Amino acid sequence: MKEKLKKLKSGIELIRPLNCAMTSIAILIGYSLAEKYYLEGFSWLLAMISGFFIAAAGNVINDFFDIETDKKVHPERPLPKREISPKMALDTSIILFYVGIVITLPISWFCFLLAVINSVLLVIYSYSLEKKGLIGNISISYLTSSTFIFGALVVEKISLLVALMSLMAFFAVLAREIVKDVEDIVGDKIRERRTLPMQIGKSYSLILVMIFGAIGVLISFLPVYYGLVNYYYIVLVGVADIFIFLGIIFGFVPYISKNFFKIGMILGLIGFLVGGV
Repeated sequence: MKEKLKKLKSGIELIRPLNCAMTSIAILIGYSLAEKYYLEGFSWLLAMISGFFIAAAGNVINDFFDIETDKKVHPERPLPKREISPKMALDTSIILFYVGIVITLPISWFCFLLAVINSVLLVIYSYSLEKKGLIGNISISYLTSSTFIFGALVVEKISLLVALMSLMAFFAVLAREIVKDVEDIVGDKIRERRTLPMQIGKSYSLILVMIFGAIGVLISFLPVYYGLVNYYYIVLVGVADIFIFLGIIFGFVPYISKNFFKIGMILGLIGFLVGGV
């Protein structure tokens, strides 16, 4: 019994349910902004479940491909500790991808197509793109921002507000991913990755962080310009922009900077949801 509970705990740790739940919430936000009201029918729920499963599959396949490097860098994870076998991890990821994709069939062909594209990209990212610098960062930024588009595709209607939110998320995540690479240069050398800071240096990487972060902030003003949002958006996203700006300023202290970006992104999501709906 104890062994089964241990495996269950390791399995939960492997899929990272909190990250998967964030994906589901982003999908719900995208749906809500496109449709302007909540919980109509059950398609939104299927989309959230699909996003959860595909995100979980991506987490598992990423750990599967990183087994050898994680033995050196993250030996505490389930696969390096041999709490779960590589075969079980691979089989689990395949099942999760399959279920996540099939669930989209009753929703729409657009959702099905995006689920397939993102699933394939998650596998390619884990296999190779993760080690290739900026292209890997762009892949993660796209995957994050596309969750809002996925939610809007439930009703086959990508509004301007959803598009702007996705763009803002793309650039904010891109800036944060580069900051994380600056922080983890030593670990990435062990993993044999060629991240952006290793290719062009920390200084130039932080300049790109400033540029991408600034673009994200500028995009956040566009919903106000186009009259798409209310007063609550201005307040919440204004505060979010402050945190993103602090993330840019503290780029030379990556641990602090990435947390500022994270808080800014969360506040920005809340601002879009409350101010747009």
